[in-house]
Amino acid sequence: MTPEYILNREQLIHDFNKMKKNLTSCDLHYALKANAQDEVLQILKEENANFEVASQEEFDKLINIGVDSSKIICGLPVKKETMISDLYARGCNYFVFDSIEEYKKLCRNAEQSIKILRININDIYKDNIDYGMEMEEVEEFFSFYGFDDDLYGLSFHLTNNTDIDLLSEVLDKMQFIIDQYKISPKILNIGGNYRLDIDNSFYEKLNEKLQCMKQKYNLIIYAEPGEGIISKALQLHFSVVTVKKKSYYSEVFIDSGIASGLRRLPKKVSVITKEKEKSDMHFYKFYDITCLHKCLFSIALPYELESTDELTIDNYGAYTICYANSFHAWKQPPIKVI
Repeated sequence: MTPEYILNREQLIHDFNKMKKNLTSCDLHYALKANAQDEVLQILKEENANFEVASQEEFDKLINIGVDSSKIICGLPVKKETMISDLYARGCNYFVFDSIEEYKKLCRNAEQSIKILRININDIYKDNIDYGMEMEEVEEFFSFYGFDDDLYGLSFHLTNNTDIDLLSEVLDKMQFIIDQYKISPKILNIGGNYRLDIDNSFYEKLNEKLQCMKQKYNLIIYAEPGEGIISKALQLHFSVVTVKKKSYYSEVFIDSGIASGLRRLPKKVSVITKEKEKSDMHFYKFYDITCLHKCLFSIALPYELESTDELTIDNYGAYTICYANSFHAWKQPPIKVI
């Protein structure tokens, strides 16, 4: 039955272990925002993974499948006080803040927790997510609050983690803060968005720099990869409902769409219908069968598509099914583990 997601257990385990090998200097915490399906989390739990959450619901999902709270960190910089107090009471002991006001929240609701200051790095990379404490506030923070035993370290998140020179510049900024304010952090969290499809020299240079920082400052390094671990492990499987031929292209209506997580342009679409013969190239515009009539993507295929043909999109594990919903009373697509 379609639509459905096909989860390749072997691929997920392979990519998880490859990421661990690439980031050998780091303690890895899988970021649930990339994909928080129970089937994915269960496999990673069996691989003894650690996790990073950004909501109370994500924390609950891990606890419900038996993950120990000591293996969970909370990386969300801005949080409700009720979320902080609940997670802290249930054993989550690691929280991030990016302003003095957020630090005060942690002091009120998770007094003895590990508190990590997230630094804004938009002065280095303008297109970055605009979380993090600005340098003016960093100076004010250390002037008034110092660096107490419960302030364990620094963190940042770089949206574009494919440029080692850019990442090195960010790490230099972390070293500047440590030296400038004479602090002694125990943890440096280098964020997520690390990929497996880049040259090995990226990780060789990164690990060399991280090892130097670990030795110089006696640091533990955390990383929070998500997409790089899960992306290749899932495939979206869907079917053609009907085909409407136009003058120069055809509209293909499918039983998947935005409501089932089809939110990213696919790099490749494969036709898997048995005994489907290749033909001349045909140009198709794909639509779901809701009232929106919004083109999901366009692609040329060497097949003449017809009703009941089945297709797949590979590398569709990250930021897809976590957005699925019941719009128009559609059932959310199940995950089939192979």
